[in-house]
Amino acid sequence: MSRHDSFSTPPKNLPYVVACMPAFQSEQFISRTLESVLNQDYPNIRIFISVDLCQDNTLEICRQYQQNHPAITLYQQSERQGWLNNTNYLFKQVEDPYFFYMQHDDVIEPQYVSRIMESLIQSPTAVLGYSDMTRHHYKLSKRVEHFEQMDLKLNAKERVKAFLRSPYWYVVFRGIVSREAFQQVGPLKMNAGFEFAADFVWLMRLAYHGNFVRVSQPLYDKFVMETGLAESWEKGLVKYFRMYQYASRSISGLPLPLLEKAELICATWFSFVAKVAVKVARKATVH
Repeated sequence: MSRHDSFSTPPKNLPYVVACMPAFQSEQFISRTLESVLNQDYPNIRIFISVDLCQDNTLEICRQYQQNHPAITLYQQSERQGWLNNTNYLFKQVEDPYFFYMQHDDVIEPQYVSRIMESLIQSPTAVLGYSDMTRHHYKLSKRVEHFEQMDLKLNAKERVKAFLRSPYWYVVFRGIVSREAFQQVGPLKMNAGFEFAADFVWLMRLAYHGNFVRVSQPLYDKFVMETGLAESWEKGLVKYFRMYQYASRSISGLPLPLLEKAELICATWFSFVAKVAVKVARKATVH
């Protein structure tokens, strides 16, 4: 019997957390991902899986897991949704206080949820909790990446600036989010018709609404595969320009004084220039 067979009698005062897993063409690795979520030492976890229209055995594998684990709710998409729409679909199904995005080919350590939830419960103004991330790249050596802890005394404008400064902003997308904050921010949105960096602006808007709290321990393992979605996105400077352009437009819509908006827009483009400088320096080193 697994620790998750006792969901009918959850410990008192521990909120449920939902793992939202959009799945597509993932028969080769989704079992490993599901096992890592099912092996969490935090007792009150639900798992929502939405299988996009695909041609492999992903749906059948998920059905087998659902039969053996009542914590799993499985959704089947009859038409191709794509990553962004499938992710939003799952986020909108959540009715519990917290949820997190679970990439269908990544792995979390057994203490991932419990450690982050401990930090969130101790920080009532936080809207997101996250851990450090171990990045496994099919070409590069393994490395640990982290997003520096925000000063919990920062105001909304300063939190957005802190977010924009970090080159590892994507680490926090793998964090646990307050559903209440999600209701304020809304779903991920396309960036000029592209999925690329939709999470960047979504996280920036979350930072406006509240603090992010860090567990300084690598509890999330991200696997960058040659066939993965992120590798299919062209990452040239034009794409990054669009990303920061989208961020600037989003800042214009925040309920801040005009001068503070201007300051944040300047910070956005400063971050873009810094990214360009890093890329140019890397190319010069290679050559």
